[in-house]
Amino acid sequence: MLDQFVVPIDSPIKSISELKGKTVASGPGIQNLTLAKMILEKNGVTDARVIEMPIGQHVPSLAAGQLDAVYTLEPTGTAGRLRGLTRVLENGVISKYILGNADAPWFGGSASVTSTFLKDQPELAKKYIAAYARSVDFVRKNPAQVRQHLDGFTSIDPSLVKEVPLSGFTLYNEFTEADIGYFQKFFDVFTERKIFSRRVPVKPLIYTA
Repeated sequence: MLDQFVVPIDSPIKSISELKGKTVASGPGIQNLTLAKMILEKNGVTDARVIEMPIGQHVPSLAAGQLDAVYTLEPTGTAGRLRGLTRVLENGVISKYILGNADAPWFGGSASVTSTFLKDQPELAKKYIAAYARSVDFVRKNPAQVRQHLDGFTSIDPSLVKEVPLSGFTLYNEFTEADIGYFQKFFDVFTERKIFSRRVPVKPLIYTA
């Protein structure tokens, strides 16, 4: 699970519901802020002070006593744990509180091509998608070999390379009907919160690379 609530190592807080009246940070952007507030609300917390903060500042701010908790993403939890500064309060919070099922898949990011690109350059699009699929297959089959490239090619500290969880991948032709349903439910959250001006339908891509 890459999404989590994290607190200082010596915090007496044992659950998200205990964050009433506390100062909580989220990652920057309306999506992170909205999700943090919704997760707190699902736990009966409506009076927390929720602020946006770059994820790289989450652990230092918790350790300095400037925050009571953060809604964040890995490797924040691992980084704080290995340094003895923070502990994970709860993992997998999007699936549990936003999607309503702790076992539901949450697709937190994507690699996408536009419909214009698919239409105008179909052969190049096929090559790109095929290359991406081979890369995903390599990551799945060789996780230990892949980890070495986290050092230098990402912002992950070298000391964390062997500890942080690797992201999972779901290719365009691997989505199930249930996956698409949960994807739609996630998008609908932002319509309900008036962030999207209209409902965005999630449609499976029927494409043969």
